[in-house]
Parts: sequence; C-alpha cells; structure tokens
Amino acid sequence: MGFLPVADTGWDARPRHGDRTFVIHNRTPELFRQHLADAKRWLDKNDQRFLVLAPWNEWTEGSYIEPCAEFDFRMLEAIHSVFAKSPLPRSVTPRDVGLGRYDFDLSQPGSTRSDWTFDTEDALGWRPLMGLKDWAPTTDGLVATSTTHDPALLSEWLDHDAADLRTIEITLSVSPAPAAGKDLVVFWETDRAPVNSRALVGVPLKNDTDEHTYRLDLGAHPRWRGRIRRLRVDPCRSADRTIRIRRMRLLP
Repeated sequence: MGFLPVADTGWDARPRHGDRTFVIHNRTPELFRQHLADAKRWLDKNDQRFLVLAPWNEWTEGSYIEPCAEFDFRMLEAIHSVFAKSPLPRSVTPRDVGLGRYDFDLSQPGSTRSDWTFDTEDALGWRPLMGLKDWAPTTDGLVATSTTHDPALLSEWLDHDAADLRTIEITLSVSPAPAAGKDLVVFWETDRAPVNSRALVGVPLKNDTDEHTYRLDLGAHPRWRGRIRRLRVDPCRSADRTIRIRRMRLLP
C-alpha cells in the first residue's frame, strides 16, 4: 500500500493528559488552508487523489473542523478554497432555516433534577456515551465496565441556572484501583456551547478500590455560566475497570 497523506486539524490534549502532552499552538483557519495547499501540491505531484482529514469534532482534544463559535465556518471554507472549483456557497446554519442552533429546539424544557441516587434500578436519564459495556442501573448503584481509557456517560437533557448550582458531588468506586493521577472529569453543555475541552473540571481519583465521594468546584470555572443543559462524566482514565456510581448531585 502506498503512502496516504493526512491533513491534521490541530491538537491540544492538555485537558486530558496534562502539560506533558503534544500541543499544536496557535492554529488558525489560515494556517490550516496553507497546510491543505501544501498537501494538494504533494497529491498533484504524485498523481494521487486521496487525502485524509483528521478529526472532525474532537472537541476535548483540540482537533476539529466542525463549524463552531471559535472559527465559524472558516475551517470548512479553507477546504473548499483549496480543493473545490465551484464558487464558495453561502454558509447556512440550522437557525437560518428556522431550526435554531441544532435540528431541535434548544428552548425545550429540560429536567430540573439535580440529585441522582441510582437506588431504584433506574438510570435516571443517564446513558453510556462511549467506552463502557455491561451498563446496568442497580439498587447498589449505576454499574459499568470501561473498555477504553476514555469511558464517558451523558446525563439527561437539563435546565439549570449555573449560578444556582456550583458544585458537583460524585460518589463512586473503581476496581481494580485506577493508576495514580487518573482523573475523574466532568464536562458540561450550555445553550451557547457544546461539550468541549474548554469547559471541564477534574480531580484525581484515589488509588484504591474503596468508595469515595469527590467534590468538584464547577463554579470556579469561568465557563460555568448560563443555562446548563447536559453533563458528561468521565469516571476514570483506565480500561478494564468496574465502575460503580452510587450518587451524583449538583449543589449550591
């Protein structure tokens, strides 16, 4: 098999892996366009027609081309300007065709639940997002097994004022014990921004199999504001672990 070139869209995994990770600094749509132009010259020179574009929406690792508040449509427009022969079409958002920011109405009412005790064999609106199997609400807690180093679960659709609830308390255990420094991380979505690497808080997990209650100060983060619409919880950073969540609650 011949060489298949890749045009990356950026990388900044510090929210997941700390300051030792690889970071591409100062990325812009203009530099992305230059990167694509260099790639196209290589394709033309080598008579190849295939190019791989790196992540579309790795929000938590700083690698995305999906339209967003940061760059608007300019990452996609860079691709069009390099590879398309047709004039640039007008960028249209769901709101332009009467659908709001997404294909559903963000003004729809959400749940005001702020305490999930998982003591009735009910997941209470939470669901696995990725990296989890054997998901089961039980009278002894919400139980799942991590299949990757990036397991995550997602809450029901919420409707909370960030000013009223500024702390999240999570009671859980992880077995076998997670490696030291493997964090419990909470992300959130608002009316104005999806889950992304700029809106998260994490704490280190205890390196044992006991049940612990962790408190995360959401209110100290500058992006904890407005209407909180959804929570994402990454319970650990280890594969092949049994995770038992006894309770989660938002507190003033």
